Amino acid sequence: MSKKKMTLHQEKALELGISAALIAQAQRRGAVHADIKAFTKEDDDFLAKLSQTLGVPKLLKAQLSRIPKKKRKLPVQTAHYADLKAWEFHALALFTKGYRKGQPIGSDIVLQQLHLKYRVQNTPTIRNRLHQLRKLGRSRARKEQSIESQNVG
Repeated sequence: MSKKKMTLHQEKALELGISAALIAQAQRRGAVHADIKAFTKEDDDFLAKLSQTLGVPKLLKAQLSRIPKKKRKLPVQTAHYADLKAWEFHALALFTKGYRKGQPIGSDIVLQQLHLKYRVQNTPTIRNRLHQLRKLGRSRARKEQSIESQNVG
């Protein structure tokens, strides 16, 4: 069994104790050299200082205050979607789409599709999770419809 080889970004991130995404974002914005091989001591120091200041609550509050309230709430409202497994996300999308169209899709039909695509079995645990996702899909569709009606009116 072979280990995956790390990219230059991952190696540099490990060396500096920061995330590779931070390095990539700093490169995109021109804050550090575009070529990671050309990084200087100043680039390393800048990234280290930047990573130290990113989590400071006062600085985060100042940054967030520049973003409109509606946009600030969106990541918080959708954060739990990141933890969904692929089949759960697919089921949620199916339920939401059905409720949006006004034609709710049944759990049995969703379960059949999930079995074909993801080999999900019909167990009590899966059925309970589908029930939760169906309720979440319904509330998600209702929120979208209320937002659309607010924007229109």
